[in-house]
Amino acid sequence: MNEELLLHLAEIGGVFVGFGALIAVRSPESRDPHARGYLRAMVWMGSSTMLFALLPIILAGYGLSGRALWLTCAIVALIVYLLLVVIDNRQPDMSGEWEHAHPAYGRTFVAVGLPLHATIAGGSLLIIIGILPTLEPAIYATVVTATLVFAAWTLVMLLWDPLPPRRRRKSAEVRAQRQAPKSGASPSATGNHSMRHPRPPAGRRESEARRVRAMTGSRSAGGAR
Repeated sequence: MNEELLLHLAEIGGVFVGFGALIAVRSPESRDPHARGYLRAMVWMGSSTMLFALLPIILAGYGLSGRALWLTCAIVALIVYLLLVVIDNRQPDMSGEWEHAHPAYGRTFVAVGLPLHATIAGGSLLIIIGILPTLEPAIYATVVTATLVFAAWTLVMLLWDPLPPRRRRKSAEVRAQRQAPKSGASPSATGNHSMRHPRPPAGRRESEARRVRAMTGSRSAGGAR
């Protein structure tokens, strides 16, 4: 068992978990459903990397070794991986609407993500079946590495915005209009109205009021005569 390699992989997985927490706290874009889904997937993959990498080291401390050690780790890795995939894809923000709206984005993610899925699941199954017992430590290290690469690839796709700047601004304006309350005039509309019809100065309003009162008084006096 290459304990040093597994420890390094666990450390890098922890870095991705920290990145995910930092983006979630500091970035307003994390409220977007698309960003939230990919951010959650990245944190889960980073956490899985830490678990998969540290598990054989911990179990070896309890006396497990050889075939029993790698079989236990592979079973745990496969179960955790399948649960994460099923739970994550059942979330509302992972409905695939963004990928359908941007086909190139979806194809790029699948082109790298699908082989990584196959490596994680296939490597775990190879260890469980036991057809390559001498290569089980290397296969398990490959499974852990593929999980870490998946976390990194999810971060890359999270940071890649397929919209050009003009369409991105227009899309942000459309989202803002949808989220704005429907009742009442918007601040921009009120501001434009006030700019088109500026209010007269206070002195001018007073002089106009005095002129109106004088005209009203003269009319009433003429009527009395």
